[in-house]
Amino acid sequence: MCLPNKINFIALNLILILLFFYGCFDNDVMTNNYFFGDSIIKRWDLKNYFPINNMINLGENGAYISDVNNSLVYPINKDDICFVLVGTNDCMQKTNEGKSEEIIYYEFISDYDELLISLKIRFNKIYIISLLPLGSSYKDDQRYFHTLYPRINNWLNDRTLEDPKTRFINAYNIFLNSNNYLSESYSQDGIHLNDFGYKLLSAIIREYIE
Repeated sequence: MCLPNKINFIALNLILILLFFYGCFDNDVMTNNYFFGDSIIKRWDLKNYFPINNMINLGENGAYISDVNNSLVYPINKDDICFVLVGTNDCMQKTNEGKSEEIIYYEFISDYDELLISLKIRFNKIYIISLLPLGSSYKDDQRYFHTLYPRINNWLNDRTLEDPKTRFINAYNIFLNSNNYLSESYSQDGIHLNDFGYKLLSAIIREYIE
């Protein structure tokens, strides 16, 4: 092999090695599954339920929709996907402030629309998980949730149908008990999930994990 060809061969191999280590071959890159949301996401031991997948938990206790929007990161590769479960704190806070159901609803969808715009810039696959029901201990403080949460979930479903990048995962009804509250089997405090709740939620989303 003459010297120029040998140099070109070495250079080509160096390029291939660099491409490999930087993940430029699609079939060598593991998809990152990003999870954004509030404490329900934060407390989710994703690596326990999905041990062979690359799970990145970016949930934050007490997060609002705007907090998730401000925390978004750019994906490492074009195949990264994200899951979002957020909005309970927004609804609860606005209810505690004395706002009407109508005002809460329209403020919610306005904030969520901004979040969806940001998500679509960064991800090609976006899975929106529905708001989950509340337990009976919240029936007085959160008086709207029986009508507000299903209404919001219907809007999320319709909104995600408008773009092939987005998909809605409706878990609301699955967590209800016979009295239309969050089942005590899945939560001890009426809002956060216990181990059984997370097992159920993990089973619901398992088919979408990459």
